[in-house]
Amino acid sequence: MVSDTRMQNEIAMEPKPLFPPAAKAARGIAWRSIFKTGFAVVLVLFVLSQAVWPGTDICGHPARGRVTVYRGEQVLAVFSVAEAATAAQRRRGLMDCPALRPGTGMLFVYEDTRSRVFWMKNTPLALGIIFAAADGRITAIERGVPYSLNRIMSPGGVQYVLEINFQEAQGFQIGDRLHYTAP
Repeated sequence: MVSDTRMQNEIAMEPKPLFPPAAKAARGIAWRSIFKTGFAVVLVLFVLSQAVWPGTDICGHPARGRVTVYRGEQVLAVFSVAEAATAAQRRRGLMDCPALRPGTGMLFVYEDTRSRVFWMKNTPLALGIIFAAADGRITAIERGVPYSLNRIMSPGGVQYVLEINFQEAQGFQIGDRLHYTAP
C-alpha cells in the first residue's frame, strides 16, 4: 500500500499547464489573428509587386495609361497599357514580345472609326484582340494565334483595339466597355 504522503507527492509532481485552458484558447485566437493579418499583408504586397504603373516598360513600350473594362457599372479588370498612337507604333505593336505581364497590354488608338485588320507576324504569344467602337463598347474579341499570318478583321468600324494576354480576355463579352485614362 502506498502511503498518503507518497501519493500526495506524486500528485504534486504532475506538471501543471503553463497556461490555463481559457488563456490557451485566447492565445490560439491571437495566433490565428496574427496569421490572417500577416497573410493579408503578404497578399497586398504581392499584388502591388505585380502591378505595373505608368512609365513602366511593356515589351519595349512605355506604359502610358490604364484601360478599365466595365460591364454595366461593374469593373471587370484594369490594365496598364502602352499606347500605339502613331502609324509606326501600330505597325510594330507587340511583335517580338516574348511575354506580357498579367494586367498589361497595348491600346491601339485611331483618329477615325473604320474597319481594322491585325495579324500575329513575329508575335510569340497568344493575344486577346479586343475591338471597340468610338464609345468604348466592345464589338468583337478575337484570339491571336502566335506567329499566324491570318488576317484578324474587326466586324465593322472601330476606333480602339486592346491587345492583352488571351487568357485575360476570356471573361469579357461583346457589349462590355473600355475606358482609357491617360496620366
